[in-house]
Amino acid sequence: GPQSLRPAAPRSRLLEPEGAVVPPGALDLLVVPALGCDGALRRLGRGGGSYDRYLPQLGEVPVVLVLPADCVLSRLPVEPHDVAATLVCTEAGLLGPVA
Repeated sequence: GPQSLRPAAPRSRLLEPEGAVVPPGALDLLVVPALGCDGALRRLGRGGGSYDRYLPQLGEVPVVLVLPADCVLSRLPVEPHDVAATLVCTEAGLLGPVA
């Protein structure tokens, strides 16, 4: 519950649960926030790179982005390290990648 959340780093406003870090191979599904995504389901984040470093470690674990439907754009700037999600969940429903 909320009582188990602690600052992610000194002077950080980001909270994370206490306890051991879950290794990527132990996950069945990862739900990821996003500011936007393109038709290939590559996410636009906030620029910190945390997800860019973590997502490549997941292997075959499905990744679901959660964002408003109007934030699904036809194109976004893409870099070589960007990893596509499996699905996008919006208030309009689930979206798969557009070929």
